[in-house]
Amino acid sequence: MAFSDFLIAAGVGLFSTAVFFAINGLLLKLISGWMRFSDKSWSTAYKVVGIASVISWVLSLLPTAYSAAYGPLPRLTALFVNILFAFVNAAVLVWLIYRFYYTRIGKSILAWLIIFISNLIIGFMVGILIAAIAVAFAFNAAQFV
Repeated sequence: MAFSDFLIAAGVGLFSTAVFFAINGLLLKLISGWMRFSDKSWSTAYKVVGIASVISWVLSLLPTAYSAAYGPLPRLTALFVNILFAFVNAAVLVWLIYRFYYTRIGKSILAWLIIFISNLIIGFMVGILIAAIAVAFAFNAAQFV
């Protein structure tokens, strides 16, 4: 993997982080009202999500930087690293919710779980949309062959 591939991967990751920053900030704002957190402001929601997003993006760059410098990670190692980083990201977001909203850890975990399930659903729907667009382009291109 060349340095240019690293920059492309970092850019794609940054775009994905920015999209989910907006979505997760909105979700956390709605959850804070629904779960009756002490602070229901937009600024707190986006501050929490912003810190978590930056940490997540930086963590995602580590395996990419390693691959750019030394070649691809072995599959089992890559799987372990991704699982480890998923747990770290979850723990960071739960702790940030706990810290910024002054709530119980159980409520923080529930808020994280709602955000996690919402992200799965939204990611699945976006994936279907992208696949449908790709198929439409493929059929359109096949007409001209």
